[in-house]
Amino acid sequence: MKPEDYAWNEFERTAYKTKMNRLPSPYKVAIWDDSEKRLELEQILERLPQKELARWALENSRDFLSLIDIGDEGEKNKMIRQAYEAFDARLRNEISPHELRKAGFAAISSLKMPKIKSLSTLPESLYKPSRQPI
Repeated sequence: MKPEDYAWNEFERTAYKTKMNRLPSPYKVAIWDDSEKRLELEQILERLPQKELARWALENSRDFLSLIDIGDEGEKNKMIRQAYEAFDARLRNEISPHELRKAGFAAISSLKMPKIKSLSTLPESLYKPSRQPI
């Protein structure tokens, strides 16, 4: 596969051309898994262009969107729509990988936690000191 087809940015293309990517990839967080299965999955994913991998991830994420609750369904749908529009624009080469990442990070930071309008909406238990035995 041509590096231009494999990756959207120059760093990833260079890593692909020079075989800088190690499999299995190093852990970013401590997890317990089956290292053989992980290697097998990473070898399969390595053969996919990143564009197709991103499409696959986006398609699989749709099942979980209903679990996001930020307290404002309209705002949630707006942020998701903007992220999808940025992704589609990237597929058409209308925006850069950097602009796509910015749109994704904006959506994530807006959606990851419910918005709290005032401290009075927080549970009372947060204000009380814990009385756990030592």
